[in-house]
Amino acid sequence: MNKPQFSLPIRNSVTNYHTNQKAILTSIDSSFEIVESQLEDIVKICNQDGVYDWLFNVNLEGNAYTLEKAQSFADHCQKSWDEMSSFKFWLLEDKRVVAALDIKSDNLESAEVGYWADANTPGYMTNALNELCNIASAAGYRSLYTLIRPANIASRNLAERAGFDYQGYIKENDKKYCKYTRTLTS
Repeated sequence: MNKPQFSLPIRNSVTNYHTNQKAILTSIDSSFEIVESQLEDIVKICNQDGVYDWLFNVNLEGNAYTLEKAQSFADHCQKSWDEMSSFKFWLLEDKRVVAALDIKSDNLESAEVGYWADANTPGYMTNALNELCNIASAAGYRSLYTLIRPANIASRNLAERAGFDYQGYIKENDKKYCKYTRTLTS
């Protein structure tokens, strides 16, 4: 099986739609030096109602997302690049983490993407997701998809703004998701 062909490190500019501020979509590979303030950014974002409720509430059994959890996430980001198994990116505005996006597998035919973002820094995510698609296309991916809970309207709208097409409902792990797919061109 062919593997994605990334040119590391990846540091691609993303423009905020509202402010024209620039952020950098950054591969969190072993060349990236993670600092504690970035882990603190992750803790703050992952404890925000929207992110926490959709992604962490069940697994953390209502407990807060901690600095230790952020460190474990950061370690996993770098390890997954080393293994070429999944590909994590952070969106950095003035070195602060304002979002995370990932390609969840090395399956070039069709790979899942995921994302979360700081509710206090709106305006980046459509451009960031589009840039992730550009990076994936250049690496050899042919299609990306995302699975979104039906009630997560903000995430569904984001997927549509970024050119993902609604494919219908699917069931995975006893949960219902809306599947969105985007075909990539190289």
